[in-house]
Amino acid sequence: MKNTIGLFGRIGLIATLAAIFSLSTSQAQTSTNAPAAPPLSTGTFFDSVTGYFSSFNPALEDTFTNRGTFWTSVDAMTGGSSPLVNSIGLSYDVWNLVSVEGVFRNSGVAGAIVDAQGGLGLNFKVHDVRLTAYVDGGYGFAETRDKVYAEIGVRVLKALTEHTFAGVGVAAQLPGNRQVLSAFVGFTF
Repeated sequence: MKNTIGLFGRIGLIATLAAIFSLSTSQAQTSTNAPAAPPLSTGTFFDSVTGYFSSFNPALEDTFTNRGTFWTSVDAMTGGSSPLVNSIGLSYDVWNLVSVEGVFRNSGVAGAIVDAQGGLGLNFKVHDVRLTAYVDGGYGFAETRDKVYAEIGVRVLKALTEHTFAGVGVAAQLPGNRQVLSAFVGFTF
């Protein structure tokens, strides 16, 4: 018996060989491509924060032209009865660069009021950033000593949209030498 391959067998064999050849050449072409390079380092968190506060958006220069600001923040307080507190603040510009403000801090969602304070702020607007140097007098409800205090600090608020902002702050409460580090979000009115 003679091995004979019919016409359809030859076509099938040629098609199979062509498919194998095309797959092998396409795999060889894709396998020689180098993998994509990993992304460049995006920097540290500090680089991100300083880049955010050092870049200006001309479209948001009118954010802090309103007279009032309302914010909420999380505050890390060293040397106090509560190391991490929430705060709600309100500031209103009364004359040129001068504002009056009030801040309440509590120890959590169902927590007790930690302190209440009020005072004056001196505000400077630089493009879409508002710098506030402030002096507040306060009363610490949760403190066992040094209940009456003065807080001296600086806030940097950066516009996010036409009426919203985010920011950071640093302050010291005297007497008692308590430090306060804050992260804010809020809106203008």
